[in-house]
Amino acid sequence: MEDLACLEKEGKREVQFFLIKSEKREKMRLSEELIYLTADSGLDYFITINQKRRAFPAMIEVHVEKPAPEL
Repeated sequence: MEDLACLEKEGKREVQFFLIKSEKREKMRLSEELIYLTADSGLDYFITINQKRRAFPAMIEVHVEKPAPEL
């Protein structure tokens, strides 16, 4: 979490996480800004690092509030 906050502050970038159902993603063309992370339980996960916050059609933004070890 601290690394992401540092990247956003020092790099002046917005880091966002998104997910979409795998079957839905297979039928559409995704923006080149989306970086694929992994797939699990029928969902595909992506990250973006942009100058401004973005929204993408059919994608759900995931807000990470705690680091993985705390979940």
